[in-house]
Amino acid sequence: MRKILVFLLFGVLIVLSACNKSSGISDFSPQNIVVSSGVFQCDTYENSDFYELDLSTGDQNYQYVLPNSYDLNYLLENGTYTLQTRAILGDEQYSDYSTPLSITITDSLKTDVLAEEDLSNNQYIELHGRSLYDSPSKTQMFYYTASGFDVEFYGTSLNLIIVSDNATNPAKQAHIGVVIDHEVAPYDGTTYVLSQSEILLTVADELEEGLHTVSFYKINESLDNNIGIKRIKTDGSIVGPSTDESQLKIQYIGASTTTGYGNMATSATAGKTSENSNGLLAFTSLSAYMLNAEWSITSASGWGISRGWNTGGSVSETLNMPNAFDYTAINSSGQILDSLWDQSIYQPDIYVLNLGSNDYNASNYVSMSETQQAAFDTLFVSDMKAFMLKLHEYNPDAIIIVTYGILSNLPVVKNLTLQAIEEAKLTFTEIYSLELKNGTELGYPYGANYHPSVATHIAGAQDLSEFIASITDYTIVHDTINVES
Repeated sequence: MRKILVFLLFGVLIVLSACNKSSGISDFSPQNIVVSSGVFQCDTYENSDFYELDLSTGDQNYQYVLPNSYDLNYLLENGTYTLQTRAILGDEQYSDYSTPLSITITDSLKTDVLAEEDLSNNQYIELHGRSLYDSPSKTQMFYYTASGFDVEFYGTSLNLIIVSDNATNPAKQAHIGVVIDHEVAPYDGTTYVLSQSEILLTVADELEEGLHTVSFYKINESLDNNIGIKRIKTDGSIVGPSTDESQLKIQYIGASTTTGYGNMATSATAGKTSENSNGLLAFTSLSAYMLNAEWSITSASGWGISRGWNTGGSVSETLNMPNAFDYTAINSSGQILDSLWDQSIYQPDIYVLNLGSNDYNASNYVSMSETQQAAFDTLFVSDMKAFMLKLHEYNPDAIIIVTYGILSNLPVVKNLTLQAIEEAKLTFTEIYSLELKNGTELGYPYGANYHPSVATHIAGAQDLSEFIASITDYTIVHDTINVES
């Protein structure tokens, strides 16, 4: 994984260059060309996925290489244009140009900059995970692990203005991953370390002119750092995102293991840092990648169903994951944002829960009397059951998978989790349990503070992906990565 430590503020503007034209060599040209409400369409040819569009208005001429169905409102200003197109057949071979056609653009969406409210406008940007547009700072904020966005553009370069907290604290500096044109897996993208509270970062440069996608991921968890985007700028045009409504959607809910806590550390006694914690290499993100799923992670280290390390072992009606799930995020101060999350924004096909270890690892459970332990066990089962049923109420069509064991093989967590599932099944039957192996069982070394290493996360992702494939119609699309990766 490549890493770039960013210190300087600079940007480069590259002027769009014209495409070279060559004469048609085939005996056909694109047929049945239609531009309706700005959307270009034509008949497809077996050996042609892209078409060169030549557009002119007055003394201006524009050329674009596009698929056979594309919204020109993102590329053209309002006005009347003369359009000709030819099919690209490969190896610099082209069809003849089509007969000139007059078109008119009346609802232009053309822009080279996204700022302020447009940073959350799904006409231009596809947001992943939970995010919040902060009006006072005019910033699109990201908190949770692996949250981020995709932005598509026609041009050669793209830069971002990014803000982050904890920029001067090496143990908590924000790490972001960037992938261009889906060329590599998210965990193999270029990693940038944000060492300034605000920075201009060029994430794509000197690309071949054309359609490109930049995928942006927050690598660390919300308790380490929070980041925001203040501006996205290209040398060409920002275009509408391409979304796949049939794509599997998974919502992960958990604590430290779901965030990749310390998974890159080389010693079990090492402290956790944002440098040795990679959420893109957690079993959550990895299983989603294997299944080619869209994912959202709502997690915070130390948090539990009823209590956790964040509450000092005391039961809390507010500082728990079932309550936090109703809100947009937990911030780097460990507080739940006062912003309710609209559950209709992201309707997953599957909820994956990994909770309970903090409820029983947090201080003072072992020192409780048997009566106190029994009372807490009853509360835990009740709260776990209530959470599952709340998720079912939010999205009745989704299945729920409850995982346990990857952090530690605590029999009490397993037994009480299974009890909660059985009780919840009296209301809703599509609830499953899956025990994931921990490092001791697998023979792998541990990460920081005895948390799962990357190797253990890979094994967990494999088991979870195979389980999901076995109970749904979805299949594993990408192979798991090697332990050495």
